[in-house]
Amino acid sequence: MKKSAFTLIESMVSLLIISAVGMAALVFSSAYLKTGYDRDVRMSAVTNNINAVEELRAEVKSLPQLYEFSQGKDIKISAVALGEIELHEDGSYTVKEAENNNFSENLKPKKPNLFKIDIGGSIPNTKITTVVILK
Repeated sequence: MKKSAFTLIESMVSLLIISAVGMAALVFSSAYLKTGYDRDVRMSAVTNNINAVEELRAEVKSLPQLYEFSQGKDIKISAVALGEIELHEDGSYTVKEAENNNFSENLKPKKPNLFKIDIGGSIPNTKITTVVILK
């Protein structure tokens, strides 16, 4: 009667095959988890930015309120016909970067009331842009 058993070589080959399959599964699962995490971070940032836009449109009615709203947030404010501005607590502003559009002096408002506001953007593909009119 002949005895049958695994030899050392057969055992090592099967261990190698199992290890290769395990490593492939580990690589695929880590890539899936990284992609899922990145997607969750982006979705959370977009949701927060949308909430900020809704809050801005509901509560901000003047330049001092816009200044208060923009504190501590990732916001870029541009006044139409002026360019990117920096607001001050008293409602005044300074132009950080002038617009390159050549508006006629007749079309430029005396006091800016139309603003383009970019919220977010520190995470790629999450910036929300809105336009508001303030009094």
